[in-house]
Order: sequence, then C-alpha cells, then structure tokens
Amino acid sequence: MKKIFITSSLLFILIISCTTRSKENNEDLELVILNDTLVAFSYDLQKDTINVLNYSIKNNSGQIYYFKQGSGDNLLLKKVYKNGIYVSIYEVNGKEVTYSDKLPFEHKNKSICDSCCDFKQSMRLVKDIERLKESIEGGYYYTKDKRHYFFIHPKEKIYFKQYINLTDSLRYEDTRFNYAHLKKDIDYSSKFFIPSDSTDFKEELPKDILKTIEHNNAKVYHGRLESKNEVVIKVID
Repeated sequence: MKKIFITSSLLFILIISCTTRSKENNEDLELVILNDTLVAFSYDLQKDTINVLNYSIKNNSGQIYYFKQGSGDNLLLKKVYKNGIYVSIYEVNGKEVTYSDKLPFEHKNKSICDSCCDFKQSMRLVKDIERLKESIEGGYYYTKDKRHYFFIHPKEKIYFKQYINLTDSLRYEDTRFNYAHLKKDIDYSSKFFIPSDSTDFKEELPKDILKTIEHNNAKVYHGRLESKNEVVIKVID
C-alpha cells in the first residue's frame, strides 16, 4: 500500500511538472501580429510585392527570458520561413495551401548575382575570424547578426519589424525557404510561429551572452510561440 502511495505521489508530481512546463511555454510569452492584412500576387505571376510585417512579443511572467530563435520541427519546416518566423496559410475552407522551395532560375525577382557565391566576402570573414581568435561556433561573427535573439524582462513588450514576400524572394534572402502557392480570387488566413531552442545554448552562445544569462538568473526560452491572432492574406491583381 505504501509503495502504491509513493508511486501515485511521484506520478502526480510528474503530471504537475509537465503541466507547469506546458503552461510556461504557451503563456509566458505572447506573440501578436500587428498587421490586419498582408498582400501577395499569385504564385505564378511575374509581379513583385512586399509586406512590412509588424509584430510584438510580451513577457507575461516574472522570469527574465533569453529568446534564441531556433529551427522548427518537421511540421514547421514545410511552411513559409524567413528569419526565424514560420507562416502557415489556409484557404477559407480550412485547407492548408501548398508550399515549395524554388530553384535559382525560378525566382522572378532575383538580381543576376543573387545566386552567386561571394567568394571574396567569405575569405574576408575567415581572415577576420582568425585575427579575432574566435571560432565560428559560438563566436563573434556567428551571433553578431542574430538580431532576433533577445532578452525580455518580466511584463516587458518588444516590437519587431521585417519585410516578407510570401510567393517569391526579394532579391537576396539567405535565410529563406518555401513559398506559398496562392491563387487569384481566393482569400486566405495565416498563423505565425516562432520557435526558441535552449537545447545546446551553452555550446552555441558566446561567452558574454552566457555570462549575462547567468548573472541575471535568466532562462533560455524553450518552446514554440504561436500568434494569438490570425492575419488575412489578399491576393491582388
């Protein structure tokens, strides 16, 4: 009887712990897309459009978080992606649209050299890393442009902005894959997802960020933010 009681107690604690973690991931941080509508041309048209995507993330908890945007799971990897944000798009009947990546020659808006490898720039980067005595993994150059990594304090709200084209690239976009097959005369709705991954943060983040996390008793957020709201997408002529 005593063993049964202990086992039941441990199971109860485990359930509470899992529930708490789930609540933390789903409610501690809140993602809201501030656009009412996004626009796009049909997938097969040689026309260009651009959306300035505005969004905010609010910390509803009493914990300081470090948000380290990470790779999505297999489900997210099949959706539209740019700079850590994944977009899921649906027709009015709830059916999700088709997504696909494009070969270099399929991008209607890319400049002539967008698909070229900039060898000189790559060599300069290697030389600078050698001078700084920094490795790429966890080093200065590896993280200096990660503008979507950030600290967020309790009750703080941070605003973000970036541009996005849902059906084609906008010149050179090195962190972009998958484009939505949108059609004329159909209205769509969209949800946005931003994952943060704490799995290997001690190996991936530079020492100054790790010291800041430790000194301020911050926690690296691990979970997937889903936008509280849906955004309408209109296909224009």
